[in-house]
Amino acid sequence: MNSFSYKESEFFHFPAVFGFDEAGRGPLAGPVTIAIVSFSEKTLTQIHKGELLKGIADSKKISAKKRMELFPEIQEVSEKWIIQSVSPKFIEKWNINQAIFYALGKAITKLQAEDCFFILDGNYKLNQSIIWKNIPNYISIPKADNSVVSVAAASILAKVARDRIMEVYSRKISGYEFEKNMGYGTQKHCDAIRKKGLSKIHRISYCKNILDS
Repeated sequence: MNSFSYKESEFFHFPAVFGFDEAGRGPLAGPVTIAIVSFSEKTLTQIHKGELLKGIADSKKISAKKRMELFPEIQEVSEKWIIQSVSPKFIEKWNINQAIFYALGKAITKLQAEDCFFILDGNYKLNQSIIWKNIPNYISIPKADNSVVSVAAASILAKVARDRIMEVYSRKISGYEFEKNMGYGTQKHCDAIRKKGLSKIHRISYCKNILDS
């Protein structure tokens, strides 16, 4: 048995119930990546019993190895899933929240999931979006990745997918150790920015204090 307390079944009168989470809100470089995941009622029951996705939890609370193990299994047992990334340039133009809203909107459109229900991790208010007007049915729950299975699954998909993107960038852009820091502001990363300046995937507004120091 796992410790997830919130039951998506409350919203099963909708065509599907999706969990949503993002990875990459705070890094100095790279995209923000979101994922949405939907499970059938039968699969959710099996997950809650510990029969499927054993060891699933918020992506921040499990090892990289465990995330890699769960990544393909989540894709296999889910009803629907999608991963969507938005570039640093978009983040710079619109800000991080609008980038996340845009990614979610694109994901919903691709899955034709406009009439479904979404459980969001955090304190999101989608009516604040200035670039996406088709607001879906949703509830926003702080720390939902600890209490809602589908949100935890989305957190894993988003984290693994974004890490893979940063590993690709690390092979194309040397000197910043993106494969180790994933774009976050470690001491070595900040030192590299001061020494080398910014790369094409850095978020300029996130790095101003570092460049000025």
